Amino acid sequence: MLKLAKGRTIPLNEEICALLTSLKSKSQCDYVFTFRNSRIEEGIITHRFKRYSRKVGLDEGVKFHSLRATFASWLVMKGVSIYSVSKLLGHSDVSTTQKYYAHLEPDTLHSVVEKIVI
Repeated sequence: MLKLAKGRTIPLNEEICALLTSLKSKSQCDYVFTFRNSRIEEGIITHRFKRYSRKVGLDEGVKFHSLRATFASWLVMKGVSIYSVSKLLGHSDVSTTQKYYAHLEPDTLHSVVEKIVI
C-alpha cells in the first residue's frame, strides 16, 4: 500500500521546543539538523542509525522506525489513551494503533470503577 505524504502538526513539549530553538540559533542554514550546513537526507539517517546500533551491539531487528514504536509503547504504558497515541502516530484509523499497542495498556478498569461514589 502506498502511503501519501500528508502534512501534519506534531506537538512538542516545552523542553524539546527550547532545545530545538537553541540548535536552530546555532545553525547556518534553514534546517535544525544539518551535515556540513546542508539538509540531512533521510537515507543517511537510517543508514547511520543502523551502523551505530550494530556497533553498540543492538539486535538486527532494531531499526530507526523502532524509535517510533518505542515512543508509542511508552505512551500507552503510561496510560495515554490509544486515541491520543493514534493521533500522534498519524494513523488514519485507531484500530491500527489498537492492533499494535492495546496489549500494553495498564489495567485501568479498576481505577475507572473506583470513580463511582455511592
